[in-house]
Order: sequence, then C-alpha cells, then structure tokens
Amino acid sequence: MSRRPRSFVHRHLAAGVAALIAIMLAAIAPACTAKPEARTPTRASEDTSSTTASASTAASANISEPPQVIGRGSIYRVLPGRELGRPSASGLVVQRFAAAPSRGIVLTFDDGPDPTWTPALLDVLAAERVPAAFFVVGRLASQHPAIIQRAAREGHLIANHTTTHPHLTSLSPTDLDTEVLATQRVIANILGREPTLFRCPFSTSPNITDPALARALARVTELGLTIVGADAGVEDYTPGIPPETLVEQIFLQLGEPGPWIVVLHDGGGDRTRTIQAVRQLIPEARRRGFEFMSLSQVLASSGPAAAGQGMGATLPARSDQNPNP
Repeated sequence: MSRRPRSFVHRHLAAGVAALIAIMLAAIAPACTAKPEARTPTRASEDTSSTTASASTAASANISEPPQVIGRGSIYRVLPGRELGRPSASGLVVQRFAAAPSRGIVLTFDDGPDPTWTPALLDVLAAERVPAAFFVVGRLASQHPAIIQRAAREGHLIANHTTTHPHLTSLSPTDLDTEVLATQRVIANILGREPTLFRCPFSTSPNITDPALARALARVTELGLTIVGADAGVEDYTPGIPPETLVEQIFLQLGEPGPWIVVLHDGGGDRTRTIQAVRQLIPEARRRGFEFMSLSQVLASSGPAAAGQGMGATLPARSDQNPNP
C-alpha cells in the first residue's frame, strides 16, 4: 500500500530518470560523510547499460502465464523455475519465505523521507525504542540525505522503493532498471552500502500472480534485491480516518501466526494522523502481548535464502521488554 498515484508525474519522470542520476548524486555528495565500502560490485551496482544489455530471465518469461507460487510469507523472490527445479508455464516461480512464528510486529514506512514527518516519526520510535524499516523514494532520499543518515544511525533499516514511485508494469525494461538502480546508488552514496530489500509502489501485497508484475519483479530479483510485502496496512493517506481507527484496523489484520509486517507512510502528504496512530499503536500493542521486531530479525529466521538481507542494526531491548532473539 502506498500513496495514491500521480499519473502525470510518473509517466513523464520515468523516462527521464537516467538523466537525473548524476544530478541527485551531485546534490547529496556534500552532505554525505560516509564513503562507499570497497567491495566486489554486485549486479545491482553495475552500470545500468550493462545490466539491461545482459541476458535477462525477466525478459524471457512468458508474460501471458502466471508464475508458480511456493511457500508462504510476505518476503519473496521471483526466480526462474529451472533454478528451483520447478518447471513453470511462465518460466517463473515466486519463492516466499515465512519467519519463525512469534508475536512480533515489524513497522515499515513507505514514500519518504519527508523533512517534516520522517523526523517526527523518528522521534516517536526513539522514545519508544522501536526499530523500523523505511522504504525510501530515491529522488526524495537525494534531497534529504541527513534524514536517511539519522534513521540508519538510530538503528532503522533503509530499503528501496524506486526512484520516482511509478507503477512497475508501466515501465520499459530499461526504465525499470533505472528506477531500481538509481535509488541503489543514491542510498549507497549516503550510507556507504546498497540496500538489498525492495517494495513495490502502490501495493502493500501486490498481486504476485499477475504475469506482467511477476516479470518485473523477476528483474528486481535479478538485480540482487529481495522483495518485501506486508501482512497489514491501512489507508493512513486517506483524509478523515481517525488515528484510533487506523490502530484498530491494524490489529484486525493480525491473524495467526506472526510475525506481521505492517506498512504505514511517512511521505506523500500530511502524516499527522500517522504519527498519532504510531504513538497509540506501540503501547497498545505491548499491552496486548505483542513485541516489536526489526525486519532484519524476521529475515534472519526466514530461511537461508533470505537471511542476512537488509541494512540497519537492531535497537537494544527496552528494560520492560524481553530481548528479541
């Protein structure tokens, strides 16, 4: 789930993102104190032209056939069926990962950073010692690198939510690569390393059996990213819904078993009610016997293929909360 589309902007920005990369990197360079770590480049850090020119599983998939889906959970990759020994009419398999059962809630926020709402949200999370994951829009991250640095410094995970927030299925293969890779580079220049997690714009839990979307997400997987959906989300971007209603809507979606990935929004508009809802959600969840986990903790218990993904540290446990494993 993400903010409502701004179709005119997205149609016109997607084709021109490549030209903006140099501008964004130049804009953030003075504010970035961290230097990229020396490492062997992954596919996600290679030049866009070389990745788009390479043989692509996504490009060879049968767009008219849905992928096969295996496993459960809101964390997944879209892979060639042959890699998993599972032939598929589409050539693709959605491999989903489920974490070890728990009463854990993972807070995630999309569409930022925003210079007003993201710092206010970080203040609430710091006061309550709750970790979160921020799926950031690259063009906004390039404008507010200090907010990204603060979030990472305070133990939160930073992940990729594309550069201009388009519908993935509306993009050409070249534009899809640019949307993903530009944000990888922006975050790497701010924090010194690339994220390994990605969330689709406009959908909390995308229809991963849609052939066109599956093909796009197969390319995202090829670029080295694991995809994160959500188990619960509310329309905090819709005016008029009281914060207490948003909180209760979240609890209504927390079926067994957990942990549950919850999505809210720190960008895209006035997030006063989001901040208020988070202030209410945290103590009420603890009162009901839930605990707050980092997304990295969930990934670590989701199977060997997903373990170790992400970026960020786990906050120390509160004195009145059992330490997470």
